[in-house]
Amino acid sequence: MAGSASALVGQPEGRNIFYYWDDPSQVPPRFMANIRIARAMNYDWDVHLLGDDVVETEIAAFDPELLAQYRRIRIPACRSDIARLVLLYRHGGWYLDADIEPRKALDIFGVGKPVLFWRDDADADGFGRVTNMAMYLPKGHSLALDALKVLRGYIREEVNLHSVFRLSGPGLITAVAERNGVAEDDLHSFLKHFRGGFATFRPTSHETSSSWILLQAFGIFDGTKPSYPAFPKKIDADKAEVLIDFAKRWKLEGACRELFRRRPAYLEISELRQFSETLGPGVKGVLKGMKNRGLKTGSGGQNAR
Repeated sequence: MAGSASALVGQPEGRNIFYYWDDPSQVPPRFMANIRIARAMNYDWDVHLLGDDVVETEIAAFDPELLAQYRRIRIPACRSDIARLVLLYRHGGWYLDADIEPRKALDIFGVGKPVLFWRDDADADGFGRVTNMAMYLPKGHSLALDALKVLRGYIREEVNLHSVFRLSGPGLITAVAERNGVAEDDLHSFLKHFRGGFATFRPTSHETSSSWILLQAFGIFDGTKPSYPAFPKKIDADKAEVLIDFAKRWKLEGACRELFRRRPAYLEISELRQFSETLGPGVKGVLKGMKNRGLKTGSGGQNAR
């Protein structure tokens, strides 16, 4: 692993800042502003915004078997987790999520040792004490390699396949940080060095506030069976279109039939109710039962915003 040449040319001493977006042309303007700020503030670092084309080449050079698993991933947040570990192992440098803005130039941390941050919020213990939204690793550092080995073990053992946090995200980094030389006393405050506040951690503060947190219950990998108990009992109406598009893209109509049977409250949202009517008589029976019980089948749903 990691022995093949790379098409990506980064600074050999690890003065690289990596960002990932599956299609870089689709990065929202407010996130592009964060990238430009980081580039201006860290003008003597190489800043790379990479998509799946370059990342897949990097993963193939690192481990072709991992690439095969990467291509099965349905959730872009999980792909970004793997991308950052492979990029940092092969080239060294920083990985920053596009939705965060550095408060200070990154040179203050140096380049000789890992730099990790602790979560500044009440949900830290539930999702992993160490965030992976921002992290620095020297090239070839054992933490990245260790994390990727554990990740492959999770896939092999078929565990954590419905939780990006635990499979590839903060939970994974928390699990391996200390045995790779980063103790809890070595962690830095995230909010001291990056702009965020409550909004930064909002996706983990409420189970329906981020669409991919909902969608991962279908299974992170194509071919994985859904975990129906992992779906929240109710969802916000603005997640309906995302759920429908995801189901159609990955051919999950059968899973949606069972989901709506188990979560009839979803059908209080008009878009999901209309979608359900294309799925066959089983879901129509759920709708009839809702009407008999006097539950809402009108527009919007009780979680509409």
